[in-house]
Amino acid sequence: MIILPPIPRDARVIDSKGEDLIKKHGLQFDLNESILRYRDQFTLILSRETEKGKVYLDYTGVPEEKWENPPLNRLGKVNPDFRNRPFSIAPAVHFFMGGVEIDGRAQTAISGLFAAGEVISGVHGANRVGGNALTECLVFGDIAGESAARYAMGTSRGKPKRGMVRGKFQRKSETEGIKEVFREVQNLTWTHAGPIRNAKSLREGSSKIFEMEGRLTDLEAAGRSIELNEVKGSVLISKAIMRASLEREESRGAFYREDFPQRDDDNWLKNILLTLDGETGDFIVSHRPIEGL
Repeated sequence: MIILPPIPRDARVIDSKGEDLIKKHGLQFDLNESILRYRDQFTLILSRETEKGKVYLDYTGVPEEKWENPPLNRLGKVNPDFRNRPFSIAPAVHFFMGGVEIDGRAQTAISGLFAAGEVISGVHGANRVGGNALTECLVFGDIAGESAARYAMGTSRGKPKRGMVRGKFQRKSETEGIKEVFREVQNLTWTHAGPIRNAKSLREGSSKIFEMEGRLTDLEAAGRSIELNEVKGSVLISKAIMRASLEREESRGAFYREDFPQRDDDNWLKNILLTLDGETGDFIVSHRPIEGL
């Protein structure tokens, strides 16, 4: 469950001893601002606190009359215990600020392939203010849609070639094996490339991802499927996250390296670009200075 504002001012985020984290860490903004505008800082606080013990969102101090109005009236119907006892929370994977590079027409490096939304990079820089997701989809979705339509109008339609679309139904045992690998990728990425990262953990994660690629080769020998391709994509993204995270030796916005905790504009005011080498399966890494700064 993802908790989003507006959260009543009477609610608190507390540690296992019942101490208010906003006051404990001397934050100058309230809980709603923490989630919307300062989620990078708040995520670090939650991550460090959950390493010590459980963290809770406490609605028990919210006056009774507020439970009759939205959004609390809906929350009360989902789980009435919210009124009577705190419930544990933790940071969640919410947004990926890297992604596919596009030009001003939302065109990717592949001709005829356009992208918009959370799959693209560069829109939010190193941070993301809450509430921008819908605006981003509207703006870049409009650009991508118009660009794709113009491209299609100038392209003749050919018949699909045999073998272009391949897939098959997997036996239940095979599907479960693929799902298990997918869960492992999720857990591995969270463990080694979560909110707080360091070189040692990232190298360990990269090594495990490399081993997982070998397992996928064995699964692929049994036949292609949609589920298998999804897992291969998740492994590739995890591999890219760890490679880029090792490359950037600083902390910036929502990206935090505990072994390089300071922002370094002299050396790292630039984007990291990864290009997959089809022959080696590894990434070619390059840097591009951020224009206009």
